[in-house]
Amino acid sequence: FVFTLTKPGVDAHRYVTGYKQKAGSYMNTHVELIYMRVLELFSECLPSALIQAIALVTGSPSRVAFLSLSSSVLTASFLAASVMIEKDADKKSRKKSPDFYGIIPLESLGKTIGVCLLIFFLCTFQLAAKVFACALCYAESSSILAAYLFIDTGSYFVYKMLRGDFQFWFPIDNAPLRIFTSIMCRIFAKTIMDFTGTPHLRHPSHLGGMYYSLIILTTPLICLYFGHRYIAYVEDNENIKATLPYIFSSSQVYWSIGVLVSLQISSFILLLLLIPRRLITTFLSFKTGKQHYTERFINAPDDATKMQIFAIHRSYWKSVAPEVEAFLNEGLVAWSSTKPTWFDAHIKSLIPDDLVKDPAMLLKIRGTNVKAIMERRRSSITGL
Repeated sequence: FVFTLTKPGVDAHRYVTGYKQKAGSYMNTHVELIYMRVLELFSECLPSALIQAIALVTGSPSRVAFLSLSSSVLTASFLAASVMIEKDADKKSRKKSPDFYGIIPLESLGKTIGVCLLIFFLCTFQLAAKVFACALCYAESSSILAAYLFIDTGSYFVYKMLRGDFQFWFPIDNAPLRIFTSIMCRIFAKTIMDFTGTPHLRHPSHLGGMYYSLIILTTPLICLYFGHRYIAYVEDNENIKATLPYIFSSSQVYWSIGVLVSLQISSFILLLLLIPRRLITTFLSFKTGKQHYTERFINAPDDATKMQIFAIHRSYWKSVAPEVEAFLNEGLVAWSSTKPTWFDAHIKSLIPDDLVKDPAMLLKIRGTNVKAIMERRRSSITGL
């Protein structure tokens, strides 16, 4: 499907039609659809918007160039907002993590539309302001822009490492592959958050609430700083017209950035005013991914939700490992008799052997099909 360029349509069809998660895969169809969009955002939409903004600033601005940039910004913003909206409105997500999901008030059509529009506006103005500011910085020096992006992402890496929260949640046993995957996922999340501001990335397993809000609130300062540097650069270089066909005046720079960041901050504030009061704390939280998933296990409403802990890497729930082990061994006795529909071959394949204390029970749940699933997962990374 990837080589025929039909995978986005296939993923969307599977999600809409309720396609059952294939045994042995790490992600369900909804999560897979989201991560495919994330890859598209990171590798295509955001670079395209930034390149067109640079071409606009360093070249000769025209109506066609402006419309092309606007189209890229709106497309990328819609994609980022749709990921947030679909994940937040998903019933399974709300059941698993009611303390995080539920920003969109589905009980009121007017509020639903209002919140969805604000999410889209936030992504749009965040992206427009950021690419314009980065383009101004590039006009002065591409090295300065590269250094800023490197230091900004590096500081996020250091923050995650100091909090013991750098490793991503994917249940990958291979250490080099796990490290590589964690690095790439952190780069994806940080870059997309910086340029779109999609609220989903305030999730503890990504940036966290407080880090997310810090980026939203400091974006205007960064954009104004880059605008100030551009104006100073233009004024201090008499031969600038030889390298830049068009020079933006100080009023054009400050007015453009001022309008964009004002709309960005206004969208963020209005969003906070419309969402349920209980979820405002998710924008101020220092909770880590490990804390989030351990709390989700402890507060899970049923056994099916608790069993989802095994889809998360063991390092994430190390602090509650004894409770997980006790729950599993008590549950296995009951589930072997009641045979709930959710206790299928896929769920059984996620259970670590060392947590099952009864050898006979381990042999019972390790049927031929379950062993085949486990071997397929170990020998291939295509399930990622």
